[in-house]
Amino acid sequence: MSAGATYVSAQFFRGDDANTQAPLPAYWVVNGSLSARWRGFEGFVNLYNLLDNKYETFGTFAPDGRLPGAPVVRFLTPAPPINVLAGLRYAF
Repeated sequence: MSAGATYVSAQFFRGDDANTQAPLPAYWVVNGSLSARWRGFEGFVNLYNLLDNKYETFGTFAPDGRLPGAPVVRFLTPAPPINVLAGLRYAF
């Protein structure tokens, strides 16, 4: 069994070279895992974003072609919600 936390500080948007716009806020992410072995088999479950935090991992400025005149707007990349990876492996 293991658990860990990652902290990412506030970061400026790509394209804001002068750092004049409000940055993306800092965030925490908690992950955990559990594994068990028996003979040559190992089963595992990894849990990412255990607390299901809502945050953005990246931001940039780009023209929005959906709006008249294609104004330059902020675009954000949201983080994935809580997710699980599970599996079974065998070692010879």
